[in-house]
Amino acid sequence: MPRLSPVRTSLLITAVESDGDDAVPTIARLRGLNKGRPWCLTVREAASALSAGLYNFYVELEGERWPLSVTSDGRLQARTRNGSDALQLLAASRLPDR
Repeated sequence: MPRLSPVRTSLLITAVESDGDDAVPTIARLRGLNKGRPWCLTVREAASALSAGLYNFYVELEGERWPLSVTSDGRLQARTRNGSDALQLLAASRLPDR
């Protein structure tokens, strides 16, 4: 009998929380929805879950969704078609206007 692989749950990232000063924000936590229920994970928890294949994460930004991945140096990123990082763009969109 063939072995079935586990079904990954998809989590939608709709917001990020930053640590550090406003000049150089560092994304510390990811927030979002799973079937309408809110969730929050640290960046480390999300990277571990993504690397282990437990979850698929998508960054929602300006009506589009971009898949999250872990880079070779362990950072999280969500590359858009033009090469930008949707996760960083989401973080920047949450900064107060100066």
